[in-house]
Amino acid sequence: MSEFDASRLVSRLKTESKKSSGRFVFVLKRLFLGLTQKTQEQFFFQLHTMLSSGVSIRESLHTLAGQHGGRAARYFTEAAEEVQAGRPLSGAFARRPWVYGRFAIAMTRAGEDSGRMDDNLKLVAKQIEAFRRVRSKVITALFYPAILLHLAVVIWNIPKLFGPGGSLPAFLDAVFLRVLLPLYAAIFVLFVAHQVLKQTELYSEIILSLFVFGGVAKKLAFSRFSRSLASLYESGLPLARGVQIALESAENGAIRRSISEATAGLHEGESFAETIGKAKHVTPMVRNMIATGEHTGSLSATLSKVADFYEHEAETAIQRMAKIIPLVIYIMIMGAIAYQIVTFWVNYYSFLL
Repeated sequence: MSEFDASRLVSRLKTESKKSSGRFVFVLKRLFLGLTQKTQEQFFFQLHTMLSSGVSIRESLHTLAGQHGGRAARYFTEAAEEVQAGRPLSGAFARRPWVYGRFAIAMTRAGEDSGRMDDNLKLVAKQIEAFRRVRSKVITALFYPAILLHLAVVIWNIPKLFGPGGSLPAFLDAVFLRVLLPLYAAIFVLFVAHQVLKQTELYSEIILSLFVFGGVAKKLAFSRFSRSLASLYESGLPLARGVQIALESAENGAIRRSISEATAGLHEGESFAETIGKAKHVTPMVRNMIATGEHTGSLSATLSKVADFYEHEAETAIQRMAKIIPLVIYIMIMGAIAYQIVTFWVNYYSFLL
């Protein structure tokens, strides 16, 4: 490798390291200093309602601060004071991205430019509500398997409680200190790592290649992108800018980058169907639907139909996942029980002999 190539490689590694450390700090702030998604949804929906009723931004923020307690009240009060000092609402939000989210900041800035702030805030609330709904379905699908997994750990260590020389301290040590607590710690570390790495292209491609989970991630990303773009385009925002803002709602970094690179031709006058058709993971069916929407002048309605299609496909995949995972856990538990039974009786007869 030449000296020039080596220096470029070192520079790229330093850049990626800074980005990763910044994302890590952002994730930790969102986890420990941010707001719950339910609070965010209520905030943006209530702010939309007040602004559409003619209440000023500053008064709306002060009112919402009085309705919420703790960190939320402090954040909303600080945003109101910054707006009163002359800062735009998007600028006040941008000072605390871990509280409001990058998509909400981009939508607020677009609302300020287009004069449709209340509609954009309503879309943010709907996106958060849709994300909460999907997350609730995933948690529901994984709740029963999680119970089964805990049950398997308990069953596996039953001999330490009732077997020869068994005791309650030995059982608790085996179940909690040796298995469950390390498992919880590993899950937390993996969750933080996922939040930090999900914007990187390589990791995002790995996620998309996973069985079931990859399909759900891709469908949800396209659904959120299509829904956001439909609303932005209907509000009169230029398509090229609407695409860049709508991409903030897509969680997968690989999909975001592929669409962003493919749609660069929009600035040169190319059609949306031609450009997005070049993006990876975009199916011919979606390209044809968008081409039809452009030809008939109903692009926003077509994008909404694309979002509906992907939402339905994601829900179907989640339901399929909810059936497969408990079956796998069942097989693991049955294997653990069978192993313990065989081991117990083998040791029992060996003791008698």
